[in-house]
Amino acid sequence: MSLTSLIPTGGEFCVLRAQVVDSLLACCDGDSALLYLYLVRKGSSFDEREALRALGMTRDRYDRAVHTLTSLHLVS
Repeated sequence: MSLTSLIPTGGEFCVLRAQVVDSLLACCDGDSALLYLYLVRKGSSFDEREALRALGMTRDRYDRAVHTLTSLHLVS
């Protein structure tokens, strides 16, 4: 499942599928959940360097979060 298929379009509301929330909660990884929320909010304007700065993540934490999200099939 690609990221773009999970991102609601426009407006001030962001909606997540219950299955996605359940996966994020089950993995017990706050960095992954935070990064996923950031990805959903930014959508196509996502920038990796901006995300690192905005989320206060080191490269290592970011890479682990991406790996987790990929393993959960929440991003491709």
